[in-house]
Amino acid sequence: MASRDPANLSRRLESYAPASLLALGAGADALLADYRSAHPECRITELDPRGTLQGPALLEALADKGRFDFVVVGAGVLEHLDANTGANLLARLRDLHTSRFCVALRRHDGAGCWQSAELIAMGLAHWSSEDVDGSALEIYGFDLGTYKATPDWLNARHWAHPEHWGKYRW
Repeated sequence: MASRDPANLSRRLESYAPASLLALGAGADALLADYRSAHPECRITELDPRGTLQGPALLEALADKGRFDFVVVGAGVLEHLDANTGANLLARLRDLHTSRFCVALRRHDGAGCWQSAELIAMGLAHWSSEDVDGSALEIYGFDLGTYKATPDWLNARHWAHPEHWGKYRW
C-alpha cells in the first residue's frame, strides 16, 4: 500500500546516502530540498531546472551527463513527453546514468500517458504518495538491487540435487 508519509522519499535518500544526485526538471528541486539542506557536501547536478526542454532535446542534454548515485525526475517531466521518449528517458536513466532513481508524477483524474501499469512494466515500483509544496505526487522508483526478487525455485533445493550426482543416469 502507498505511504502517506511526506518524508518517505527523504528517508529513502537518507538510507541510500548518495554522494551525487541528478535533479531532472523543475519539480525535482522541491523533492530534494530536505536532503540538500541536510547534506551540503552532496554534489547535486541540475538538468533543465526551469522545465523548458521537451522531447529529444531533453535526451540530448542528458547524453553528456555521467553516472550518478541517485536521480530524481521531477513532476511535469514525464507528463510532457510522449510514450516513446519517456520510455527512452527511463531506460537511459536505468541503464546508463544510475542504479537508483525516482520519478514524481502529479496525481490527477485524467487519463494520462503514464499510468501505474506502464511504470511498473518499466521496472519501477510505487514508493509513496506525497504532498510537496501543495502538489499531490505519486513517487515511483527503481532500485537495481531490489527491483526483482529472486524466485524461490532458483536454488539448489529445487534443481541441483548434488547428493544425486553420479548415482543415477539422467
